[in-house]
Amino acid sequence: MTSQQDMFENPLHRARKLKTQRRYDEAQKILEQELIRQPTNLRAKASLADLFYRTDRHKDALTLAGEILRDDPDDPRALLVMGNVLLARKKPTEALDYFKLALENAGSESLREKILAAVKKIEEK
Repeated sequence: MTSQQDMFENPLHRARKLKTQRRYDEAQKILEQELIRQPTNLRAKASLADLFYRTDRHKDALTLAGEILRDDPDDPRALLVMGNVLLARKKPTEALDYFKLALENAGSESLREKILAAVKKIEEK
């Protein structure tokens, strides 16, 4: 299977694409099904937490991100969600702490770019 085919077959890739299209209900169903299939899938859980953040379900986002951080305190995706929610709640100092931790643990360049974009929002204020 090529990586392009995998992108369309992999539930996390499908959910990510749906989120960028703002088709949140469809993405949520895919992620919830993936978590039923693999309850310990931290990537799926982080993606769902991000979806909750994007749809202003901050309490749900914090709950899922907290679950991830209990299992892996350095998970950059969960740290990013925590920072984004805190920033949305107008707590930039606390948000920055989470963004810094996320940046220290970010494994991919695309994740680093998302974190730096969030930090830039704080600096612009």
